[in-house]
Amino acid sequence: MGQVQAIAAFLLLAGCGNAAADPPSGKPEANGSEAAAASGPGDLAAVGRYRMRGSPDEVSGLELTPDGRFRFGLSAGAVDLRAEGRWTSDGRTVILNTHPRPTPATFAAGPVTRDDGPLSILVNNSGGRGIASIDVKLGFADGTILDGYTQSYGWQPQEGADHGQPRWVELSLDMFEVPPRRFPLDPVAGNVFTFTFIPNDLGTYDFRDQALEIAPGQLVMLRGENRVTYVREN
Repeated sequence: MGQVQAIAAFLLLAGCGNAAADPPSGKPEANGSEAAAASGPGDLAAVGRYRMRGSPDEVSGLELTPDGRFRFGLSAGAVDLRAEGRWTSDGRTVILNTHPRPTPATFAAGPVTRDDGPLSILVNNSGGRGIASIDVKLGFADGTILDGYTQSYGWQPQEGADHGQPRWVELSLDMFEVPPRRFPLDPVAGNVFTFTFIPNDLGTYDFRDQALEIAPGQLVMLRGENRVTYVREN
């Protein structure tokens, strides 16, 4: 399975299963920026719809409404992100804050079993189906760290030199900026370690005081080291 197909399969599987088995998405209280936005956006000159310009591999849009709300969407290959929330402006910049704050996706430890096969790391959704494209790092007693990503049947380190007993595993999902979570491993308990992926608000982008510079007919967002231009459509 290619990487794009694996990502698409992951998105499908992460949404399947028993939703009632996942923990509720608690919503923390608004921060100061969100509280200020609740009173109004301030300068209204930036109100309108915008589309990202200049990226052949991404499609993105942003809408700012007069009531101080915004809607955002981005598609890059098989990855789709969205956000809604509040915006404010002083006439020079627009500030975006996703509201309510999304609950990050995470992982939970599951059962450990033993079979006649090699060491295996398996990540399931809440319905018990294996998920592909979860990033894995495995640490051994001699300090060696091996990495890879899961298939629907899990992940096994390649055969090679003896690194001693496995000590820990880190699971993450880099494409959605889900940070790594480390779990200790007890090889005495078994060799098949199962985990559950809990998506929560996966796919909701968490803008936190994201600034966009206002230019004639444009908004310019700083994403990492890149300046991304959104052109007004109306």
